[in-house]
Amino acid sequence: MTAPTDSILLILDLDETLVHASEKPLAREADFQVLGYFVHVRPNLEPFLRECATRFRLAIWSAGADKYVAELVKRIVPPELELDFVWGRSRCTYGLDRAGIWRRSRTWTTSGASKSGTGASSRVRTEFPPRHSPARKE
Repeated sequence: MTAPTDSILLILDLDETLVHASEKPLAREADFQVLGYFVHVRPNLEPFLRECATRFRLAIWSAGADKYVAELVKRIVPPELELDFVWGRSRCTYGLDRAGIWRRSRTWTTSGASKSGTGASSRVRTEFPPRHSPARKE
């Protein structure tokens, strides 16, 4: 099931849009667990993705580790849906925040299967699309 190749590309963010993943269990039972995370799938996700696929080309993006992203996508996207791409952290553009301006940042590492990573000495932020991309309109 795919949209025409000339249709608009809809890029969906994985975490907090399609799923909620937590290292600790929530009050309700998780839909599944992956790489130590309790994953809660958004209600009606499968029909939503199927309907979107009839109207748009689809892709999924996340700042999570590539392995984490791949594992979740395998579990939540119906196998007959074609995605233009699935991008994880390795496709992010990092920007150092030495002045502490971007206060809600997380600490990231570039290895491992973690969702948010820990252990980096500098706080970094991800930008999508990248700051100097022609797709970005500031």
